[in-house]
Amino acid sequence: MRRKINPELKEYLQLFAKDYTVEEILPKVNKIFNENYTKIELQKYLVRNKIKYKYKNKKMIRKMGLDKPIGSEYTKPDGMVMIKIAKNKWEYKQRYIYEQYHGVKLPEDVYVIFLNHDRNDFRIENLKAVHRNICSYISNHKLYSTDEEITKLGITTAKLMYKTKKVQNKR
Repeated sequence: MRRKINPELKEYLQLFAKDYTVEEILPKVNKIFNENYTKIELQKYLVRNKIKYKYKNKKMIRKMGLDKPIGSEYTKPDGMVMIKIAKNKWEYKQRYIYEQYHGVKLPEDVYVIFLNHDRNDFRIENLKAVHRNICSYISNHKLYSTDEEITKLGITTAKLMYKTKKVQNKR
């Protein structure tokens, strides 16, 4: 449940937050207003109320290469490869390849997964578009494998589990 934040605090944040990170704002807010907000509570409040604040991860954005040419690639720490598709716009490489090959624009709630679980294997046969709900079943029930055929069976199983759950909830 959300805590109500007093109007003076909102006004203070609108004037003060733009030049500071959440980590810098938090102790000042808690001290001045005699509160004990957590970093996450304060950050969610700022986002919800569209109050601009300084992001700590600007180095990460710079590292990704805002100045890089379109078509540049960046490998995130988790091993996922991003490709620059427009000025200040990056997309997962597997999604970009899938959309270009099939000539479609996938909705945001559809992910492109690697059938053999290898994040560097961008062959079109290894890429599969799967809805977010099905992906959660695949992940939660460990229905993926390094074998493409087993992962395909896992996707089918996840779809069946999802449909079954949906039908049961209708009753």
